[in-house]
Amino acid sequence: MASRRADELLRQILADPSDDAVRAVYADELQAAGDPRGEFIALDLALLPATAARRESLLGTHAATWWPGLERHRIQTHAGFLDRVACDAATLAAARDVFAREPVRQVELVDAHPDTFPISEPAWQAHVIAFTARGFFGRGVFAVANAPLGDRLDVLDVGGSNLDRDIEPLGTRLPACRTLVLAGNRYLGRHLPRLLDWQRLGAVEHLDLSRTSITPELLEELLALDLRSLRSLFLSGNPIGNLGPRLIADALPRMPLFARVELLDCGIDDASAAPIRTSVGHVRVSAADIPRSLMLDLVGMQLELVRLGDDRWAIEVGGRQRTIRWRQVHRDDRRTAREGPWQMAEIAPLDRLAFALACNTPRELTSEGCSLALPATTGYVYNTSVYTSETVRIACSPTSATIAITFDEYTSLD
Repeated sequence: MASRRADELLRQILADPSDDAVRAVYADELQAAGDPRGEFIALDLALLPATAARRESLLGTHAATWWPGLERHRIQTHAGFLDRVACDAATLAAARDVFAREPVRQVELVDAHPDTFPISEPAWQAHVIAFTARGFFGRGVFAVANAPLGDRLDVLDVGGSNLDRDIEPLGTRLPACRTLVLAGNRYLGRHLPRLLDWQRLGAVEHLDLSRTSITPELLEELLALDLRSLRSLFLSGNPIGNLGPRLIADALPRMPLFARVELLDCGIDDASAAPIRTSVGHVRVSAADIPRSLMLDLVGMQLELVRLGDDRWAIEVGGRQRTIRWRQVHRDDRRTAREGPWQMAEIAPLDRLAFALACNTPRELTSEGCSLALPATTGYVYNTSVYTSETVRIACSPTSATIAITFDEYTSLD
């Protein structure tokens, strides 16, 4: 009898995930039957500091049973149920039984590729309103937009997903989307006017176009579009120069809700930024605007970078400071590598990582932690083209006392 009632309560939760009262009744029902999931749901609903250790203990003991196939450090719960999942395409398709009984609202596809994307598998899509893809996803964004999932999405994040060819107008697709993240698609800029031929654009509130190769001419064209609901615009890492702030200032009368703009690494001097500093509530233009605290979201854990001085940063997880190990590795196109020694301390020189986070650089989850691609540069030395790129690789886990950071620089001569 208790099992039949529990099944009915679960159906009600899946039908209306916002009703926490039903979750509480379900928790009581499971606890009465001796199921530890009931205690976890009750603790997750309450979220009391005094019971945090018990909640984590239950997760550590039972997560693999409750959510088989999913990694503990790649999930988040809300009110006792899975709310956020990050995994690869094979796991996403295989975990259909998990998704059938969990109202997961946020999914991040790791190492994404349109050829392996399980868009035809309905189980994982049932409750999703926020979708993120990292990897060589490219045209997969249009598969999302064309699917029933696309009709429901509030947030679409395809930053750093190699979206740079075969671009289609969004048209009538993504009718519920309010946040669109396209950051880190380096060659998307010239295609943006075509992509953003979109009926929904006037309802978009947050638009991230960081490092998409937007020029002043493209920016002027974009700002002429319907942006009446726009609240925040992220443009860091685009070569818009000193003309950029003036174009934004001229467009402000058409953006009555506009409150935030980020323009780091755009070649803008302080004098040219003045028109928007006096008109927009939150402006980030220079290194002086970078906050003392920056968050790096790894789904199952959050790293907080805390600036303690010039190029002196600490890293905290859950309010506790971690020891930092860091090193520099130099590689070249002759496949040789020079690995610097590991250094270890409570405080490390992490300005480059902090700047990347401040510029909304898309991070990719890895088996060890995550990686971030820093801006590439091209120059000339004695008529020789020199291409330099750098990737920051971070290795960490919720239980490790140490966070390892490698700055991996690659140089190619042409």
